Order: sequence, then C-alpha cells, then structure tokens
Amino acid sequence: GSAYELMQAQLFEHTRTLKEIQSVERKVEAKRGFLPDYWPWVDGVLAAGQGGEDKVFSTVFVWAIDAGEYDRALQMGAYILQHGLKLPDRYQRDPATTLIDEFADAALKPGGQAKGPSTDHLVTVAEITAAHDVPDQARAKLYKALGYAVAQRKDANDPFEQLDKEAATQAHALLTRALELHAACGVKKDIERLERRLKAIAAPDAAT
Repeated sequence: GSAYELMQAQLFEHTRTLKEIQSVERKVEAKRGFLPDYWPWVDGVLAAGQGGEDKVFSTVFVWAIDAGEYDRALQMGAYILQHGLKLPDRYQRDPATTLIDEFADAALKPGGQAKGPSTDHLVTVAEITAAHDVPDQARAKLYKALGYAVAQRKDANDPFEQLDKEAATQAHALLTRALELHAACGVKKDIERLERRLKAIAAPDAAT
C-alpha cells in the first residue's frame, strides 16, 4: 500500500496496544517508545507543508505532548493550526484548546517545573494560539502556568521573597489576567503574596 496506508496500519497496531494498557504512566512510556517510528513521517509532512487532514500526524501530535516531546509537539501544533486541521474525534477538543490544556496541565502538576514544559514553551503556546477561540478556563490555566513559571513558584505557600521587581510585576499581571478569565482558577492568594512582595520592594525606594 501507499506510505500513508502503511503508517495508518502501524498506528492501528500501536493504538490497539495502548488500549490494552491500564496504567497511564505505562501508556506514556509506550508512546515514548513508539514515537521514533513516526518522526520520519512527521518530518516529511512538515517539509511538504501542504496541509490536508492526516490522522497519523494529528494523533502523533497528541502523543508527543503526552511523552514530553515539547519541541516536536509545538512544531506540529503550529502546523496543524496554520492549516486548520482537526484532531481525531476521540480527543473531543480542537487543536488550540488541546495545546493550551495539555501544556498548562503538564506545567502545573507537581514537579512540572523540572520535568514539564519550559517558560519558553508556554510562551510559544500562548503566541500560536492567541488568535484562536478557546474556553476562558483553558486560557486562564495557561496564564496561571505562565505566572507560576515566571515567579518560579515551588509550593502553595511560596512567599516569593526572592523575586525581583520585574519578575514579580510580570507574574502579578499574568495571574491577574488568569483571575479575570476564570474567577475560580485558584490564584488569589498568590496574587496577594506577589502584592506583598512588590510593596516590600517599593518600601526601600520610598524611604530614599
């Protein structure tokens, strides 16, 4: 069969294998092992730049996020958004919302700062999805993740005592925007801590 038909057959087998795995952690490990089989196909699609629906490409895009292949996922996501492609029906979200949700969730989960997407990754997600209509809750979550990344937040009681004025100001703006978009996004106490930090920074200036 054609190259695409062969890739579809391989995807079918890998998907069937994933369905037999109950552990989410093991599913991620399996996807990480499968992905090298698809990179030549992905590179070819990106090089051709023709668009066109491609269930192999769009599925591998989601797997790449799951497996922590963030650079690859962003490259593929930008292509999908540029050409207005859709994800397979089982994912139940549009590509822009998927990008925002998955990257923000990975950054916000415990240990996300060390193992999850970087601040630059999150900034790129914000940039390439800016023109797309997504739920306010999703966009708020992305601003929250960005705010925490800028503030280098480590735990729920972080007083942000080490932040300089620029970082505290930027983090405050990002978390404030998150709160505007979704009042229950859980950033109010962090905004208060950042405000205390900004006041502490301003106090010596006022004294002089």
